[in-house]
Amino acid sequence: VTMLLHHFEELLKIKCEKLAVLEMRTLAAWYAKGFSNAKEFKCKLVEVKTKEELFELTGIIDLKNNIKKVFRQGVNKNNIIKTDRFLILDDCYNANPVSMKSSIDVISMAEGRKVCILGDMFELGKDEKLLHYQVGQYIAGSNIDLLITAGELALNIADGARDGNASCDIYTFETRDELMDHLYGLLHDNDNILIKASHGMDFAAIVRMLNDSGL
Repeated sequence: VTMLLHHFEELLKIKCEKLAVLEMRTLAAWYAKGFSNAKEFKCKLVEVKTKEELFELTGIIDLKNNIKKVFRQGVNKNNIIKTDRFLILDDCYNANPVSMKSSIDVISMAEGRKVCILGDMFELGKDEKLLHYQVGQYIAGSNIDLLITAGELALNIADGARDGNASCDIYTFETRDELMDHLYGLLHDNDNILIKASHGMDFAAIVRMLNDSGL
């Protein structure tokens, strides 16, 4: 789902909405291969006319059985990295509110402790703070055990989670480097970790650190 949405976002940069939607009606069916609701998705895809309808339609793909299988097997698939200590969902290439919530849904399917390490989402316009806040409120309703944020905008994610009475522990840091300095005392063995932010936050450095050293 995340890659589908990223592909669509790239199309919108070079084509008008109508043409981008028409092209994705052909391409999106390929992304749905192997998912339990793929048939339903393909049937409804031909009726999509706007970007909002496409975003809404992606929600009918049932990730649960597929993602549970991936987490249970612990294989390196779809940006899932297994280290000696952690299972990492590396999704830090790009971020927007829709893909962020989709990734939160994915990590929520894991068995064991679930951790979200989230950063700023860029280029969201005048509603950027509200959109970050809404991601935090989404986390409050999700099965997440630990939320860690870095960045000025990501503070709003933490605020949304707190205001939503999230049951998870919440830690905020001003920068990615500060977050990395404190990860030693926050993570546990066998944690399932989502790492996601806009590419400009360079959260790939966090992935490299966890993958290379295992803390």
